[in-house]
Amino acid sequence: MSGLRRRSERDHPNAFNRPVFSILKAAVDRERKCGKIICPIQSVLIVDDEPDVRLLLTREIGDHGYMVDSAGDVTWALEELQKKHFDIVFSDVRLPDR
Repeated sequence: MSGLRRRSERDHPNAFNRPVFSILKAAVDRERKCGKIICPIQSVLIVDDEPDVRLLLTREIGDHGYMVDSAGDVTWALEELQKKHFDIVFSDVRLPDR
């Protein structure tokens, strides 16, 4: 990792405000309240056309133990969804190809 430094929220203060983790935590907590975890969240798909945001979210979520894949546009995301099942998808609202 020589010459590389990890990006943090300070690098992108408006791009990443921790709501993703709140959503993941709420889903897991809801399953635990029921006394069983029927379908634990393990795999996540990030869809964003901005490479920096996509990379930041992928690394941060992956660092919390989730298997993360990413896509840069809707077509790419649909291809990923056909190849694999994802427990949750986080997507940018405005993507260039839709």
